[in-house]
Amino acid sequence: MRREAAWRIHYICGALTIGITSVHGSLNVAENGILRVLSNPFWFCGLASLLAMIMAVLPARLLRLPYDQFKQLHFLSVAGYFLALAHMLGHAVQLQTIASVSMATLSASLLCLYGLQKLYVRASTYHVEVRSASVASDGSGKHLFLSLEATGFSFKAGQWGHLLAEQISSVPHPFTLVPGEGDGKLQIFMKVHSGFTDKLAKACQRGRELRLQLQGPYGLPPWPLPGVARMVFVLGGVGVTPALSLAPAAAQKAQKVCVFWSLKSLALLEKAAPLLEPHLDPRSSVQIAGAGEASDRPLPLKAHRNRMDAGDWLVKLSETFPDEGALQGQVMVFVCGPPRLVVATKAAAGRLAWHVHVEEFAFLPSSSGSSDSMVQTQEPQVLGRRAATPALEEEPEPAEGAPTWARGEEHFVADGSRAGSRSRCAFCLPRLASLLN
Repeated sequence: MRREAAWRIHYICGALTIGITSVHGSLNVAENGILRVLSNPFWFCGLASLLAMIMAVLPARLLRLPYDQFKQLHFLSVAGYFLALAHMLGHAVQLQTIASVSMATLSASLLCLYGLQKLYVRASTYHVEVRSASVASDGSGKHLFLSLEATGFSFKAGQWGHLLAEQISSVPHPFTLVPGEGDGKLQIFMKVHSGFTDKLAKACQRGRELRLQLQGPYGLPPWPLPGVARMVFVLGGVGVTPALSLAPAAAQKAQKVCVFWSLKSLALLEKAAPLLEPHLDPRSSVQIAGAGEASDRPLPLKAHRNRMDAGDWLVKLSETFPDEGALQGQVMVFVCGPPRLVVATKAAAGRLAWHVHVEEFAFLPSSSGSSDSMVQTQEPQVLGRRAATPALEEEPEPAEGAPTWARGEEHFVADGSRAGSRSRCAFCLPRLASLLN
């Protein structure tokens, strides 16, 4: 099972647990009174477990906690589970029924499995050597480029990992993995925000020796997929990072890949260009804005400063695909960028009856509960469920100012015509188990 699917199951089961426990506790208090509940140690443990689990998630819904603080606060749910287990063991000892004993045994077994899973993650963590680290500042802000080496580590195109820097934070942070030069070598490109990324960038600038660890890799690569012959990329800012490994993989199966990339950072462009250039189709469009004064010297990847709409680019590109034998239902658009870019891409792909894969970084509900977590368009209808990609062209990395979640993947089929309806079945049926998760 994918880690992203496991986290969704964790979220849904947690919400159901809090709901069922709240009803159970309310009925018990109504029947026996609050004083009797508090005087019984096992009933008190049950009530305390409910409060602990609520406190593990409620601040995330009411406050804009930094990512680290939320992750640490969320461990209250583990304390709540211990208290709930004590509550169920009390019931099992007192009642000695098959149901009470079975529930207590199952709960204890799950706790043991959780502990084993934590031990496995710790045991399979890779120690990372920082080969080089550079921080680039321009009009779009700061970017940190890490070149790392982890002996024995490997990953598939499009996967991500948890980076842990214990001298800065006890919480591992999720980042897309970028290929390096040789076995065990990888890179991480990140936009510097406040919080963890800012502290990490300052530590690198000061030449501080960091003890980094890497957990993973995680994620289900979106390529290759059955029935899909061509992959087109629509990217915003540092959302280019998944494409730096996926573009070479897609180019192995088909021709060179077509890429639409809108960004503001010249440093990011120069860093990503060597990885993209060998696989870039001439019809690609790389547009850069806000990177200082325009000059006569050519930019990497033939980047230009003219603004073009992603939807218009996709429509224009589609006119050339039939000549190459790529039918409507055989093209998938991979989009990673701000919500406006996602909406424009899905609208255009719907009209073309192309499949759409939205690379997302916050697949669980946001703390504000805003409508941003469900970016939808009216025409064409977009089938599937997704959560918001972080804002503006330079911020596909989770923002440090609010509780966010690790990056996940969701697949969509844009149904813009009868042809799209036919291709929807061909695309969805092989992926049904993943979508149900």
